[in-house]
Amino acid sequence: MPNKIRNKADRIITAIQADAKPDKGALAALRTSKSITDPGATVVWPYILANLDEQDLSRTGTPTREEIAVYTAIRLYAIYQQGVEQLLYTPYYKRNDGDKTLTLFQAMAGIQNAGDDSTALRRQITQVLATTNFETTINSLTRLVGVLKGKKTGAVVDFAQLAEDIFWYQTGYKSANKVRLQWGQDFYRSFDQLEKMTNQEENNNAK
Repeated sequence: MPNKIRNKADRIITAIQADAKPDKGALAALRTSKSITDPGATVVWPYILANLDEQDLSRTGTPTREEIAVYTAIRLYAIYQQGVEQLLYTPYYKRNDGDKTLTLFQAMAGIQNAGDDSTALRRQITQVLATTNFETTINSLTRLVGVLKGKKTGAVVDFAQLAEDIFWYQTGYKSANKVRLQWGQDFYRSFDQLEKMTNQEENNNAK
């Protein structure tokens, strides 16, 4: 899947972060406005309109897939960033070989180290991956971000990639399946690796 939306979402989040001086008004509007069509979301429109291409924008007043994907992802970023001084998103141009940015589902796998019950966590993830309704999926992603935020792991999450995923999720059944598979791979591979590391540490400590 080409990165149709990811780079645009990255530019928007980078602009809102404004070199560690975030636009607090925009972040607050994002958190309280569930949809790009909500009156409060107008504060964020300049960021979106400046960074999406003309063909990405609605001509009818009904949000396009691109607008929905970008808005949803930057809203989840705003929810996750709230109340945290450290920036929890690293722009692509600042990333290097030592970058520790994770996808959302990789970050979710890591919260088992924050004391979360692994069975309950797997159950939550399974529910998201089994959902085929788009609106339900977005609500589930919002809850996952809330759970991750509550664990205060400080994980840096790639919300621009999430925008890309959300875009493709809307384009058809096969594309949505590919996105769900990628999410599942991100979670279970990371989860299993962390579980093995934890077990190894426990075994070493027991010796």
